[in-house]
Amino acid sequence: MPANQTAAARRSSGNFLALATKYGVYVIFLLVVVYFSVVCDNFLSLSNILNILQQAAPLGIAVLGMVFVLSTASTDISVGQVMYVTGVICGLVLEKFRDNGLAGNGWAILAVWLVGLCIGAVFGAFNGLLVGKFGIVSFIVTLATMSIARGLGLIISRSKVYYMSELSPFSQSVVGPIRFPVVVILQLVMVLIFAFLYRKTPFGRHIDAVGNDEAAAKSVGINTARVKFLAFLLCGITASIAALLLAGQVANVYSSFSYGNEFVVISAAVLGGTSLFGGKGNIIPGALIGIVLIQTIMNGLTMLNASPYSYTIVKGLIIFVAVLLDSVNYKGELR
Repeated sequence: MPANQTAAARRSSGNFLALATKYGVYVIFLLVVVYFSVVCDNFLSLSNILNILQQAAPLGIAVLGMVFVLSTASTDISVGQVMYVTGVICGLVLEKFRDNGLAGNGWAILAVWLVGLCIGAVFGAFNGLLVGKFGIVSFIVTLATMSIARGLGLIISRSKVYYMSELSPFSQSVVGPIRFPVVVILQLVMVLIFAFLYRKTPFGRHIDAVGNDEAAAKSVGINTARVKFLAFLLCGITASIAALLLAGQVANVYSSFSYGNEFVVISAAVLGGTSLFGGKGNIIPGALIGIVLIQTIMNGLTMLNASPYSYTIVKGLIIFVAVLLDSVNYKGELR
């Protein structure tokens, strides 16, 4: 084959691969929807679509914070257990209010939310301080934080179930004639806020700069420690918001609450176009499409009455696909 034809073939192959990795998640999403709509009755019904969106919203909010962390070429595998300890402590606080007949009081609910946000902020700040200020590898830091959060939750709860029905009115409320979930509206508002932070502010540009080349970012005067600290802080706060919304949806917090959700959140962010290698984040539509795809698959499996053990396998495959697409697309070095 002549050299010019060989080069053209390589360019064509490269263009096809680039398109496949860029739009692959949308093709997968379409195939998943088509498959489940064929094999499951009422899968495409309005009520089920709204149900998928409602169930995806809490973790979808956690994905927003994860996008900022991943974009700095870091990772946070503690979010699932931060959600757990947040749920446990807030459940304990709510129980104390309930014992005094105040659980239904609006101020009591506000106090629970403030406690939850503070817990997420403390864990996020702790991670950000160790990663940003002291330069410890984020995987090691958040692995330790994950164990600490899990241990604290188990010590406080002693595997007790905390009932969170007072949080359900907001998490399960709907508006309008089609009964659109309020929690989805909250998610969309937060998506717009985080997209603005990421794309339209110096902080967002600094996030990308740190993720692309931390040394170069530092050389031009960017406070890389501060950028990483704020990214982890946001991740902790969004994890706590997700915890309270999820606790309101299921109306309780139990020993396996949010177990393994850190990998769901990370894979959703990566599926949506955020790179594990840093420097490339995607809020709109990435933060939405990734988590909705995962929740759509879980919903379809539930409608098929699939074995509960198959969910773990499917989640593993999702993580594999997310990492594969990211590796092919960005070809970076994981820090």
